[in-house]
Amino acid sequence: MRTIKILLSLFCDAMLAAGAMSASAQQPTPVNPLLQPKMTTVIGGTFEMGCVPDRDGTCSSNETPPHTVWVNNFSIGTYEVTQAQWKAVMGELPVSIRGDYLGDDKPVVYVSYEEIAGVGGYLERLNAATGLCYRLPTEAEWEYAARGCNAGKCQSYLYSGSRNVGDVAWYADNFPRASPQPVGTKAPNRLGIYDMSGNAFEWCRDGYGSTFYATDDAIMDNPENTADSAFRVVRGGSWHSHAASCRVADRDYDMPEHGSGSYGFRVVLPRLRGRD
Repeated sequence: MRTIKILLSLFCDAMLAAGAMSASAQQPTPVNPLLQPKMTTVIGGTFEMGCVPDRDGTCSSNETPPHTVWVNNFSIGTYEVTQAQWKAVMGELPVSIRGDYLGDDKPVVYVSYEEIAGVGGYLERLNAATGLCYRLPTEAEWEYAARGCNAGKCQSYLYSGSRNVGDVAWYADNFPRASPQPVGTKAPNRLGIYDMSGNAFEWCRDGYGSTFYATDDAIMDNPENTADSAFRVVRGGSWHSHAASCRVADRDYDMPEHGSGSYGFRVVLPRLRGRD
């Protein structure tokens, strides 16, 4: 079984890198419904990534300069990965989830980037069980979906789906208990995606660079920071973040081996056959 998982992981990486697989071509193996996250299709296009003051408020230096990028079509999890979904794949929850943090319909937290995307992690096991090639979103894909973009048409909201943070986010000023809340209980954005502002920070695939937006790599089609970095990107804010951290433009980061009670994730199925 271990050999099969490694071979599938290598196959996914090779096929996606070559642009030979598309989300529409990936047919799931019949499995436990908890192993088939609900996905939202996002039609790719160009958008202005980064912080624009008139749209995004006060800009931090790592959110600038704003720059136009292209992303391909992809499907992204409608919800953050829940504790029930994590248990179905991994067999048990992270040991730090207890008390008010517990709930099958709450986002799984206390998970590190390595536990999600590393060898033997959630994605490797999920892909082995389903025959699909789930991965974390790139930072560009995450922001494109959070802005409600579809075919290059985006919403100009400060938060994902609203100008009022409380409409769409569990955050420091409104959480009923000191813990994440059940997914999908705030309003979605235009694409029907929930909790991209607040509830749990979401790990992205990219390495973090504070000046990445100013590099040539940031303006490529489907940009991804693959440079060596001691950190990975997290986006979206969490249940105990202030409103500023729940802005769509906000960028944060942490060490890939660090799990926190405010860190969760959602998955992506890429579609990389050119620009279709």
